[in-house]
Amino acid sequence: MVKKILIVIISIIMAIIVMYNIYYLFNIRILKNEYSSISDYALIEIQEDDMRPTLKKGDLVFISKIEDNYKIGDIVAFYDGEKFVAHRILTINNNEALIKNEDGSRIDTILLDKIIGKYSFRVGFVGNIFLLLKNTSISISLLVIGTIICIFLSLSSFEEKEKLRELEETRKFETKLLKSK
Repeated sequence: MVKKILIVIISIIMAIIVMYNIYYLFNIRILKNEYSSISDYALIEIQEDDMRPTLKKGDLVFISKIEDNYKIGDIVAFYDGEKFVAHRILTINNNEALIKNEDGSRIDTILLDKIIGKYSFRVGFVGNIFLLLKNTSISISLLVIGTIICIFLSLSSFEEKEKLRELEETRKFETKLLKSK
């Protein structure tokens, strides 16, 4: 019973990995979108700790793409050419915003039309998982390991069933012998 549950859990995890990779491949590589999105939210993974304590490295952050009425104090996300960044707005002048990270060590000016959207909420640590899954070799390794574990558990279950069948046949044979005496 435990082996069946493990096989189901591993199969679900593998299906999630495959679905995420297909979604990522389609959304980012084929459609050439800069970021993954669900409905009106962009999903970004926080890759640095410069927005602590509000946002932590590894958080999955949901950014509202429909929110464009930015005000001082809002956390907004943008792409800096290498990665997605979330910073807080200090001031807004015409079509530019002065933004900073939480500790104030990085202050930048950004055009408002370069902002992806406004921070809505976060899911702690999940961003780390998404970052790992974006790495093709890690995804393939997880799928191969999961497949091997499922095969191993299935084979051991098959061997146990075979032993039980042989034991049952032996009992039937012994019962026949006893009845014939």
